This record gives sequence, C-alpha cells and structure tokens, in this order.
Amino acid sequence: MACAAANLSCCCLPHSPETGANGTLRALSIRGSRYIGGGSGNGVLVLVEGGANRRLTWFDCAGKKLGTLGSSGAYSIPRISRDDQRLAVGRLDPQTQNYDIHLFDLARKTEQRFTSDPGVDEFPLWSPNGSRIVWTSYRESAGNLYWKATSGAGPEEALHRSAYLKRASDWSADRRFILYYETDPQTNKLGDQR
Repeated sequence: MACAAANLSCCCLPHSPETGANGTLRALSIRGSRYIGGGSGNGVLVLVEGGANRRLTWFDCAGKKLGTLGSSGAYSIPRISRDDQRLAVGRLDPQTQNYDIHLFDLARKTEQRFTSDPGVDEFPLWSPNGSRIVWTSYRESAGNLYWKATSGAGPEEALHRSAYLKRASDWSADRRFILYYETDPQTNKLGDQR
C-alpha cells in the first residue's frame, strides 16, 4: 500500500508490524518531517501537521485534506481504533508540560483525557476489539508498558518493566499477545521484538 499526503510519500508493506492482517495501514511515522500520523482501513490518514501549534488533520490517500479534529496543540503519534470510530493520541498539557494520552470520539467529535500520570505517556496502541489501550509511560524513568480499559473502568496496570525503553507495535487478533520492541537507553540500539 502506498499513500501520499502533503507532498510526502510513505510506503507500508503488507503484514509489517505497522499494518493489520489485511495489509491496511494502522500507523505511520515519517522520520525527518513534521508529519506523523495513523491510518484506518478505509484509506484515510490522520496526520499531525505544523510546528508548536499542531493540528490533527485528515487526508485521503490522494493527499486531499479532508478536515481537522480538536484544537491546535502539541500532539504525538495518533492511532485510530480498528473500527475507525476513535482516535488515541499523545497531547502536551501546556500548564504541566507533560504528555498524556487523549481519546477522541470521531462521530461525536469529543475529546477526553485518558491518562493523567505526572510522567510522559505516549505511543498508544488499541486492542483489536477497542476495549483496551497499551502505551509507553516514563513514570519510572525508562519507558515501560502500561494498559487500561478504554471505558475508564479499573486502574492503569504495568504490563512490563525493565531498564529498556519499550514501545508496543501490534496486538494479536485474539488479544493474547502484544508485539513490542525494546531499545537500550545506553546505546540507543533496537533490541529484539518480543
């Protein structure tokens, strides 16, 4: 699958960790540019565009701008739920200078704060059925994996702690396994995917 948006091109190969089983784009990051974003199975991309006052902006795969979502601010790594109904994204709180995960209901165009820990929370990943989100949290120095029900019921729970930075990249369809990778903070080298 290849998509172009705002004079940028990206390529996502079928069955890579950033795609779903049917090859649809689930997440996109474009290094060295000001655009980062996520995609849905219907060929629509949401990209973060701009500098300090970024906007969540919708594009189709032809690069046509379809609209914006939410107010301007500092956003990072948007991820669309597999049913294309919700968006999870890291958002900077201007008062605390801390990133937390925010959820948008795309039909209602509403936003709610999902995490509120004093540590940075980012890199959200939806479970296949949309009932949970796993993310990276820096509340204990190294980025550890946490998860929580998207309904808000129950506490945030640590999934895996270690001295390495962890980022979840995919979830098995049966919800039994989460694929993640670790980076050694001393060497900044990528470790094994697990």
